[in-house]
Amino acid sequence: GYSFNLDGTAIYLTMSSLFIANAMGDPLSAGEQISLLVFMVIASKGAAGVTGAGLATLAGGLQSHRPELVDGVGLIVGIDR
Repeated sequence: GYSFNLDGTAIYLTMSSLFIANAMGDPLSAGEQISLLVFMVIASKGAAGVTGAGLATLAGGLQSHRPELVDGVGLIVGIDR
């Protein structure tokens, strides 16, 4: 089935990505933030409606948008789980 209303997932993915970038000392410019927002909103539509799917979507989204930030997903796992 399809999961509707994935607004929370889109916010989670975007804010987590910004947190990771800042925590790793690689802050994003305003243009990169907007690009990341659009990318993560689209990526959230592919997230499954199961527990923990946001982390997999976050890792996949960062890998395709900013590969150097993928290692920071471990920070989110430590906080989220």
